[in-house]
Amino acid sequence: MCSISKCQNPIYNNNVYGYCRKHFRRNKIYGDPLYTKITDREDTKSFIEKALKYKNKNQCLIWPYFRNKKGYAASNKGLVHRIICKRVNGDNPKNKPLALHSCGNGNLGCINPHHLYWGDRYDNSSDQIKHGTRVNGEKHGGHKLSAKDVISIRNLYELNYTMQNLSDIFNVCIATIHKIIHYKSWKHLLKPND
Repeated sequence: MCSISKCQNPIYNNNVYGYCRKHFRRNKIYGDPLYTKITDREDTKSFIEKALKYKNKNQCLIWPYFRNKKGYAASNKGLVHRIICKRVNGDNPKNKPLALHSCGNGNLGCINPHHLYWGDRYDNSSDQIKHGTRVNGEKHGGHKLSAKDVISIRNLYELNYTMQNLSDIFNVCIATIHKIIHYKSWKHLLKPND
């Protein structure tokens, strides 16, 4: 059994401390087998209530507790910015399912009620462009081409290379070449005369 008193779990991997898996992991990560990172629900509830009364319309109010892997404020009741948006703006309309941030700092944990409003995917996309948080081009994790490659593709197409030739040269499908040439993708790289 685990060497921590009142713990009845079996010893994990015959570790030298005699801890169960839970206590072994806590000791490894936090340096203390008894460490707990539980946020008091009353603290989160009272912080939400204070946030609803927040007067500063310009400055972000950052959630000090748990955030999900994308950085958005989270609690055991769900995403905090959605909870606050609902309390301030009412239920979301059917055609506006997303709680959006006018500040562009949702991924930093902003929950300022003055920054939250209901919107749709188009509004969210527009906000991303406006705030510079949209991931495209070389910033996108799945990109295969660089901005230099895209410019080369457009220039070579002007020199009468076929889409098939360009597809073979840059090792991407013809559909990708077509979208690049016709500015359906990599739109942020403007046409030379724009």
